Amino acid sequence: MDINRGVYIVTGASKGFGFAIAEGLVAKGAKVGLISRTQADLDDAIQKLGAESTYGIAADVADSNAITNALVAIKDHFGRLDGLINNAGVARPNKIEKLIDEEVLLQ
Repeated sequence: MDINRGVYIVTGASKGFGFAIAEGLVAKGAKVGLISRTQADLDDAIQKLGAESTYGIAADVADSNAITNALVAIKDHFGRLDGLINNAGVARPNKIEKLIDEEVLLQ
């Protein structure tokens, strides 16, 4: 599949690596659904990337209902989804064998 015909979602898309990934996709001609925790940061990212190529939803990836709603809204906006770049997350600096279930499993 050509990126320039794709519709992608990027989490953590308003800053840092997520923004850079979204920027690269838009530069290739893709449509990008942006997910970030704060609407103000999303509005700034959309302004920089171009409203014709992006659509943003404020949601926390730790909230499964909010993420589900965001995915549905982005799919409805663009008519389809071709990929997900799950950039957002939480760092758990520990050896994997020392992690407890709550640190690994999405509750």
